[in-house]
Amino acid sequence: HPKKALPLVQQPNKNEWDSCGLHEPCFVSGVKMNNRGQRVPCRRIYYTGRSTRSPLRNKRPFSIGLIELTTNGWKRYSRPIITGTEIAPNVCAPKVIFSNGKWHMWYAITPEEPPKKNKPRYEVYYTQSENGINNWTNPKLFFTREDGFTHAYPLRTQKSYEMIVSRSGNLFGKSGYPQQNLWHLKASKLSGERTDWTREPMSIIEADKGDPWYQGGFFGSSICEGDSVTETGVRYVFFSSIHEPINWFSISIARLKTLKKPPVPAPFYFSLGFFRIDD
Repeated sequence: HPKKALPLVQQPNKNEWDSCGLHEPCFVSGVKMNNRGQRVPCRRIYYTGRSTRSPLRNKRPFSIGLIELTTNGWKRYSRPIITGTEIAPNVCAPKVIFSNGKWHMWYAITPEEPPKKNKPRYEVYYTQSENGINNWTNPKLFFTREDGFTHAYPLRTQKSYEMIVSRSGNLFGKSGYPQQNLWHLKASKLSGERTDWTREPMSIIEADKGDPWYQGGFFGSSICEGDSVTETGVRYVFFSSIHEPINWFSISIARLKTLKKPPVPAPFYFSLGFFRIDD
């Protein structure tokens, strides 16, 4: 259908670990071993899965899973590949890159997805695996709770490695919330050691100084290189953003006066955006 997106996989059954949602997808091209012991190309999407209806103050933990492209289409791996601990039961926001023959992942852990009255409590960890499914190395703390970052998206460029990071967005426009920016880091080699990356992440866009459609912050950010000969040294950053809180009633009245439809009633509003970085 020209106006509808086709699902890659069907919604999991009610008794599945990710029955209530597949979130925060991260597409990765890599290499795996087939049944004959041959190294073959592989395309995967890593994601956050949940089995609780509410994404905030979740009663059941979030886990990380994957779907893989096969000759019969996309297939969902039936079990989570990374789960949380008793202290931090939720793992989410997987960002994966294939490099040097291994699958490298940065992901967030948290006691719970913060509801309206709570501040976020995230840490970001790094791990790697030979096959990208199991036998992940012991996670290394990459960003502390004091750093406040939730998403860490890596990119391999011709010269180095880069990373875009962001925090949990300010959905409800609360005062005193952690600063909402997008930050950029570099490293000469792919590493799970924080000290191998830029000491102080460089802020590349500040939410509170920008337009209303992204003043609530960012999530789901990613970075890629330009692919034409005229775009050497150019990167594009794509992101989802959170609109500053709006008074739905006032805006609806104003739009109705001009014979326009009111916005859909919602507790918050998202947009998609991008911008360009030049060396």
